[in-house]
Amino acid sequence: MNLICFKENLKRNLDNALRIIKYNSTLPILNNFLLSTEKGMLKISSTDLEIGFTSLIPSKVLKDGSITVPAQLLSHLLITFRIKILILKLRILNFI
Repeated sequence: MNLICFKENLKRNLDNALRIIKYNSTLPILNNFLLSTEKGMLKISSTDLEIGFTSLIPSKVLKDGSITVPAQLLSHLLITFRIKILILKLRILNFI
Protein backbone atom coordinates (compact mmCIF):
# COMPACT_ATOMS: atom_id res chain seq x y z
CA MET A 1 0.00 0.00 0.00
CA ASN A 2 1.31 3.39 -0.95
CA LEU A 3 -0.76 6.57 -0.82
CA ILE A 4 -0.74 10.32 -0.21
CA CYS A 5 -3.43 12.12 1.82
CA PHE A 6 -4.02 15.20 3.95
CA LYS A 7 -3.25 14.72 7.64
CA GLU A 8 -6.33 16.67 8.76
CA ASN A 9 -8.71 14.45 6.73
CA LEU A 10 -7.09 11.32 8.11
CA LYS A 11 -7.04 12.55 11.71
CA ARG A 12 -10.71 13.62 11.65
CA ASN A 13 -11.85 10.23 10.34
CA LEU A 14 -9.59 8.28 12.70
CA ASP A 15 -11.03 10.20 15.66
CA ASN A 16 -14.54 9.18 14.58
CA ALA A 17 -13.48 5.54 14.17
CA LEU A 18 -11.75 5.60 17.56
CA ARG A 19 -15.01 6.41 19.36
CA ILE A 20 -16.45 2.91 18.94
CA ILE A 21 -13.36 0.94 19.97
CA LYS A 22 -13.57 -0.70 23.39
CA TYR A 23 -10.16 -1.32 24.90
CA ASN A 24 -11.26 -4.01 27.34
CA SER A 25 -12.15 -6.39 24.50
CA THR A 26 -11.07 -10.01 24.73
CA LEU A 27 -10.23 -9.91 21.02
CA PRO A 28 -7.10 -7.77 20.53
CA ILE A 29 -7.77 -7.28 16.81
CA LEU A 30 -10.78 -5.13 17.72
CA ASN A 31 -8.34 -2.53 19.10
CA ASN A 32 -7.05 -1.95 15.56
CA PHE A 33 -8.06 0.09 12.54
CA LEU A 34 -8.28 -1.62 9.18
CA LEU A 35 -6.70 0.65 6.57
CA SER A 36 -7.28 -0.38 2.98
CA THR A 37 -7.53 1.20 -0.43
CA GLU A 38 -10.75 1.16 -2.41
CA LYS A 39 -11.63 2.97 -5.63
CA GLY A 40 -8.69 5.35 -5.33
CA MET A 41 -9.52 6.26 -1.72
CA LEU A 42 -8.26 5.26 1.72
CA LYS A 43 -10.87 3.24 3.63
CA ILE A 44 -10.81 3.21 7.45
CA SER A 45 -12.81 0.55 9.28
CA SER A 46 -13.29 -0.29 12.95
CA THR A 47 -15.80 -2.33 14.91
CA ASP A 48 -16.70 -3.56 18.37
CA LEU A 49 -18.79 -6.42 16.87
CA GLU A 50 -21.99 -4.53 17.70
CA ILE A 51 -21.35 -1.30 15.83
CA GLY A 52 -19.13 -0.81 12.79
CA PHE A 53 -17.59 2.33 11.33
CA THR A 54 -16.32 2.81 7.79
CA SER A 55 -15.06 5.99 6.20
CA LEU A 56 -13.54 6.81 2.82
CA ILE A 57 -10.87 9.50 2.61
CA PRO A 58 -9.91 11.17 -0.66
CA SER A 59 -6.29 10.34 -1.39
CA LYS A 60 -3.89 9.60 -4.19
CA VAL A 61 -3.42 5.83 -4.19
CA LEU A 62 -0.13 4.80 -5.76
CA LYS A 63 -0.35 1.11 -4.82
CA ASP A 64 -3.31 -0.86 -3.43
CA GLY A 65 -3.10 -2.79 -0.18
CA SER A 66 -4.44 -3.17 3.35
CA ILE A 67 -3.15 -3.41 6.91
CA THR A 68 -4.41 -3.31 10.48
CA VAL A 69 -2.74 -0.89 12.89
CA PRO A 70 -3.25 -0.29 16.62
CA ALA A 71 -5.87 2.45 16.90
CA GLN A 72 -4.41 4.38 19.83
CA LEU A 73 -0.88 4.25 18.44
CA LEU A 74 -1.85 5.65 15.04
CA SER A 75 -4.10 8.32 16.53
CA HIS A 76 -1.42 9.55 18.95
CA LEU A 77 1.26 9.38 16.26
CA LEU A 78 -0.72 11.71 13.97
CA ILE A 79 -0.97 14.29 16.76
CA THR A 80 2.83 14.56 16.88
CA PHE A 81 3.24 15.22 13.14
CA ARG A 82 3.40 18.87 12.16
CA ILE A 83 3.03 18.26 8.46
CA LYS A 84 -0.05 18.75 6.28
CA ILE A 85 0.40 15.94 3.76
CA LEU A 86 1.14 12.32 4.72
CA ILE A 87 2.75 9.67 2.57
CA LEU A 88 1.81 6.21 3.83
CA LYS A 89 3.90 3.29 2.60
CA LEU A 90 3.51 -0.35 3.52
CA ARG A 91 6.58 -2.48 3.04
CA ILE A 92 6.42 -6.24 3.38
CA LEU A 93 9.43 -7.78 5.03
CA ASN A 94 10.02 -11.47 4.44
CA PHE A 95 11.79 -13.31 7.23
CA ILE A 96 12.99 -16.85 6.79
